[in-house]
Amino acid sequence: MQISVIIPTLNEAEFIGPLLSQLRAQSAFEVLVCDGGSHDETLAITRSYGATIIQSDPGRSVQLAAGAASARGDSLFFLHADTILPRNALELIAANLAQNPTASGSFCLAFAHQNPALQFYAFCSQINCLWTTYGDQGLFMTRLTYDKIGGFRNMALLEDVDIQKRARRHGPFLKLPESLITSPRRFLRDGVIMRQLLNIIIIVGYTCGVPLPYLAEFYRPLATKMLPRAHS
Repeated sequence: MQISVIIPTLNEAEFIGPLLSQLRAQSAFEVLVCDGGSHDETLAITRSYGATIIQSDPGRSVQLAAGAASARGDSLFFLHADTILPRNALELIAANLAQNPTASGSFCLAFAHQNPALQFYAFCSQINCLWTTYGDQGLFMTRLTYDKIGGFRNMALLEDVDIQKRARRHGPFLKLPESLITSPRRFLRDGVIMRQLLNIIIIVGYTCGVPLPYLAEFYRPLATKMLPRAHS
């Protein structure tokens, strides 16, 4: 099975190298880095690992869709740049999708930090439901499933929840027991509890039908504050 790995980036020089190194070691069929306008060393590092760069307008949903549109693999694996993979992540995806081509899925989550609130959040990621599964857990599906459900929609936020909701209707959703390790940077910069409260407010608003542009306006000041700084 040929797996295309799709990574949206915006100033991810601090993290992208180790992830690309892991993907090279796991013999990824292709790696597509979909960049939204980085002005640090993200693109230079990406080129040094031989990954394909897709230039895109900024916005995670737009970047993910651009990567999927260019992907040649028969399965797609969507990753955040600040991720450390299980050593056999691609083998696990291939084995599970080969058994059930209509399935989609993700890994569980772990943090490289011992904060109790983060550890509880990671524990909750083991629950296989819509509201405990997000893009930082690495979403995967076959190309056929991706096309069938309509791919990523252009959304200001919660694109991972939206595509996952449609994927779960199409076939089983697999929560693999292995964990991706992700950076706690956003939680630590804003405060773990405050970040979680913000996430809950956004999710409740979305569930109650609050239009996404309003939720994005509420979210944007914090998100802007937490963007990685360019290297001087």
